[in-house]
Amino acid sequence: MVMLDDAHLPCERCSCTVAITVAKKRLVTGDYALEGFESKVLIERKKHLPELFSNLLTPTGRERFVKACDRLRSECSHPILILEGTIGHLVRTARSQLDVDPWLVVDALHRICLERHIQILYLPSATPEQRKSVGEEVARLLINGAITHAERTTQDLPGS
Repeated sequence: MVMLDDAHLPCERCSCTVAITVAKKRLVTGDYALEGFESKVLIERKKHLPELFSNLLTPTGRERFVKACDRLRSECSHPILILEGTIGHLVRTARSQLDVDPWLVVDALHRICLERHIQILYLPSATPEQRKSVGEEVARLLINGAITHAERTTQDLPGS
């Protein structure tokens, strides 16, 4: 993967090649992290609004989800929540699966995330190309988060 070289100003358009080794591990918090930089950026992933409905609009689900968001917020500098799909697609597909207006789920999610300063990203993932793009976006977010929030030098980062 080619990324901006952090040793130069972005307007200089210098790049560096970054190689990443992916390891499947169960994380205590979040779904994705860059090893050694877990306290900088953590990414949680959700697939669809019906899953979030039970997390946000039921008393026990909401309590569990709020605790999970509080843990995510407390364990890293920059927590991110990724929803797989565009907001329009998520709402359209959820309409037939939910007893409530899907926008209520979106509102509940936004309020919890805004209160906790958790960034929300909507990334389409219906096609193999889109799933590959989501994977690359996750990697870029983790690496750039490590560079932005790290006390380490760039030599400590993957691919340096």
